[in-house]
Amino acid sequence: MTTQVATNSIDKLITSVERRKRQAERDRQAELAKQNREIEDEARLQLSALFVGIADDILPLRCAEKPEYSNEGQFVELTWLLGSHEYELAPIHLTWRPAGSSYPTREGYIRCLIDDGGRGYLCPGNVTSDEIPQILYKARQSYAGWMAKIAKKEEEKRQEAISKLVPYGGWSSTSPLAGVRPRYEELSGLDPERADQEYQAWKKHRIAELTRTYNWDERRDEQFVTDLYNELALLDPDKAQAWLAHWRAAVARHLEREGRKADLARQLIDLAKRYLDATATYDAACAEWVAKWTDILWEPWHCWEIRYVPIGVTSLCTDEETDLVHEVATLEDATYVADRGPGTRIKKLATCGHQSDFVIGAFLDAKPVRFEAPATDERLDYHRKMSAGRYWLNIPPFVNREPEPLPARNPGTFHDFVQSKTGLPAPDLFHWDLTIEDLAEATPEDVLRDFCHWLNNNVD
Repeated sequence: MTTQVATNSIDKLITSVERRKRQAERDRQAELAKQNREIEDEARLQLSALFVGIADDILPLRCAEKPEYSNEGQFVELTWLLGSHEYELAPIHLTWRPAGSSYPTREGYIRCLIDDGGRGYLCPGNVTSDEIPQILYKARQSYAGWMAKIAKKEEEKRQEAISKLVPYGGWSSTSPLAGVRPRYEELSGLDPERADQEYQAWKKHRIAELTRTYNWDERRDEQFVTDLYNELALLDPDKAQAWLAHWRAAVARHLEREGRKADLARQLIDLAKRYLDATATYDAACAEWVAKWTDILWEPWHCWEIRYVPIGVTSLCTDEETDLVHEVATLEDATYVADRGPGTRIKKLATCGHQSDFVIGAFLDAKPVRFEAPATDERLDYHRKMSAGRYWLNIPPFVNREPEPLPARNPGTFHDFVQSKTGLPAPDLFHWDLTIEDLAEATPEDVLRDFCHWLNNNVD
């Protein structure tokens, strides 16, 4: 209980002290405001006293500026400004300041500064009412210089505003008319001649920009071209009409060409299918033809591969690993050849099945080469061979009968097939890692995408 009473007493004491401090501050501010009002009233009285006896038409020219106070709230100065274009008076600054810094000093000090267009003319000493006519006279003399200064500042502002409106190099040709028009109107108010020059220069370059060929490409979106035309029509209606007609004609040609490209794409797919059908038919015909004539012309047979050395070589020089050992194939019996001795004339059998006269040297040995079964998917040595597609007709060398011609016609390469049907070279499928089967299963959109360069090169 005692602690609570002590705490309350301390709080009341602190609150009382704070209240007295706030009251003292309010009293100080009220006294300071009273002093400032008295000093300001005195300043106005002293400034008004300067114009006693001056013509009444000068008095309305006075303009009292807002009084100045220090950071502490003390009165610092009061300024009256006189100036008139009608009376050709340069600005006159009459500034009243307290003569001393301590209150209650009330006798003020009046300074006069005339704006003459330069650093300004400062009247000497404390200004009195007797000097007002001379000050007005000096202000009249300074009016021309002050006006020149004002004109110079205005010109600088005008040039600065112009430089902001017109960047270095002029208005960009990429800026649309909607963006240039506000700047043109603002510049016209500052410099009509410069505005017209800049507008004409921009207009020339803007028209050149709008009439670039790529802007009117036939693949452009219609809304884009419409916006382009609308702006160009405002700048040059004749060119706008000409370019719009040019674009519409180009679009018509483009659509017609795209239609022919689509037709060619569909034709290419159809040719791929037809080529696959033709090659399948030809392959089947080849298989049938080879099987038929293999049954007719082929029979099991054998030949001999004889090794020999040149005549005159001794037995000491007949090592198999030397280059003196040669080999030849023949249909003749190896025993017969061995019995005949060196210099025997035989019928040499080449791997292609062709036979020719040949004389061998000293016989070494021989081994038979037997063919027990025919083959249609590969070439056999010592046979006469005829290709039919991917098949082979192997004819024994002793068979002189020739097979009948293959009834089916070879469709040739896909390149030749396409060229024979269209007069155009086929696209490079290998470059796109595609097969003819892939092309046959493709859609026209796939061909238009993957073979766009081929289509562009082959469609006028």
